Formats: sequence, C-alpha cells, structure tokens
Amino acid sequence: MARRSPEFLTGNLCWFCGERINWGAIVRILRRDPGQADYEGRENTAHVACARAAFVPGVPLTFAGSWTTDSAAVSDARAGECGPCAICATAITPEERSDLVLQRPIGTIRKPAFAQEAVCVHRNCFVKKRHV
Repeated sequence: MARRSPEFLTGNLCWFCGERINWGAIVRILRRDPGQADYEGRENTAHVACARAAFVPGVPLTFAGSWTTDSAAVSDARAGECGPCAICATAITPEERSDLVLQRPIGTIRKPAFAQEAVCVHRNCFVKKRHV
C-alpha cells in the first residue's frame, strides 16, 4: 500500500507557529471542552516539534497509543484522568479543563490509522499558545 510522501506540503497551518505543515511532521489536535456536545468537534493541526515545545518537559508525546475507526471514541480517550495542565503545570478545575488528543498518521493512504496521546490543559493556556 502507498504511503503519503513525508515531504508533501499540506494546506494545514500549525496552531502554534502559523506555518504550513509537511505530512511527515503533522499532528492532528482534537479538543474537547466542558459542556461540549459529542458531535461538536474542535480540530486543529500542528508540527510535532511545535507541539513538543508547547508542553512542559514531562509530556513526552511518544505517540505509543493507537486509534482506528474500530476503537473507542476520542472523548473516551482519558475519561476521568487528568493531572496538572500540560502547558503550565498547575492544577486544573473541571470548569477550566480541555482534553486534547494528539494524533500522528501511521497508516497507508487507503487504510488510515493514527498513533495518539491524550493530555489535559487549561482551555485558556491552549488558546493563548495560538499563533497571532
């Protein structure tokens, strides 16, 4: 099966730096905020390096977990589990919490699959990291 060229320049812009992203460096960011309905998706993209730089050093982003269309919903990725904010490393109240699922494509073009990581952040910390 064919894989997309890592040098393929996508039309996606990085959430953190605002530059276009090559396929080999793309991370899909799915965000879930408190009170958000399951059908309301917030999706962004970023460079792997920008995502790693945005989070505190204790968040390695190894992308060891996997997701396919047969697995649990994204909203179930880390239900109930949340430590300190992955951006500022302070405690998060339920009202301030946003769950992020970061996915890297690992499958072929015809059979897509993703390696993923899930982190918790303050919604405002994530929004403030956006390029201007």
